Amino acid sequence: MTAEEVVDGIERATFGPVPQHEVDAWLDRYLRDQVGSGLRQVLFRAGRVAAVYGCRLDDGRDVALKVHRRGADLAHLAAAVQAQRHLAARGYPCPRPVHGPTVEDGRVVVAETLLSEGELADATEPAVRRALVAGLAEQIDLLRPLAADPVLGGPLRAGAPAWARYEEGPWPVPHDPIFDFTHRPERFGWVDDLAGEAAGVLNGFGSRGLLGSDVIGHSDWYDGNVLLRPAEAGEDGGSVGEVVVSGAFDWDSLTARPEAVLVGMCAGSYTAGGSANAAAPTVAQVAAFLEDYQRARPGFVVGEQWAAAAAACWVMTYNARCEVCFLGLEAEPEPGSALGALVVAGRGYLDLAI
Repeated sequence: MTAEEVVDGIERATFGPVPQHEVDAWLDRYLRDQVGSGLRQVLFRAGRVAAVYGCRLDDGRDVALKVHRRGADLAHLAAAVQAQRHLAARGYPCPRPVHGPTVEDGRVVVAETLLSEGELADATEPAVRRALVAGLAEQIDLLRPLAADPVLGGPLRAGAPAWARYEEGPWPVPHDPIFDFTHRPERFGWVDDLAGEAAGVLNGFGSRGLLGSDVIGHSDWYDGNVLLRPAEAGEDGGSVGEVVVSGAFDWDSLTARPEAVLVGMCAGSYTAGGSANAAAPTVAQVAAFLEDYQRARPGFVVGEQWAAAAAACWVMTYNARCEVCFLGLEAEPEPGSALGALVVAGRGYLDLAI
């Protein structure tokens, strides 16, 4: 076995140091047994926390497989698939679940339809930002009937991704074991302090019952997870130059949180992965997202506005803390990174008023 034959990155973390053809054989067996058709072609290999494969089947169907590493939260993933199925049945542009979640050789696997209509876009563009806001508001509305169901809402809250677990303060266990939050570099201790302030605001509002009931929504709602297309006449926002969401991914990031908190988390990361931009949002861009959402959903009270700003600050500090793990002793933060943005603006995110 040569080094060139062995998978690396997320595939290695998921399957171990095995040749690529062994991974493909594993995918083929799963597809034949659970989806009803074998693997004709792997269209793409991707993923950060879980291994993701675009697969063309022998019967001509295209599906996406997400293979989670051992230890994935099966209850959370099952609840997320149920919510995703609810959205797809009502015409929301998310993949339709095909099979799973199921445990195969210790790994949790989900199969869903593969969406390809539309393109990635840059959420620093106002039209793209408005489309993301509209897509978030729509999914929250469609999922409201499910939010009160403890069988669904409980696992979605308890199994939330680490960047949504502000209740645990600085810090929850990171979403990926490559990050080590136990080591606190002295020169970036202020990141932990700011995270503690943001979590304190959120937990304080929550303990006083000021944030309302949980809703369900995508906690990683950013331009790298969304495809867009031009709006057509008659669609919401269907004026010239407007765009609408045509596909969205990574629905295992669904969680149950108060609406203001969920929207704030998305505001704190929505620009981080588009086609022409991969930078953390500035304070002004966070404010623009929250202002667009408030126009779409009038009625946020003052406490909800402050909670949204604190949630945006929390997710910024979480992302910055991930960056700190790989920053050399003397290295400076990258311009446009979450850490770089906090160096510039710091408490400006926490103190933001809508």
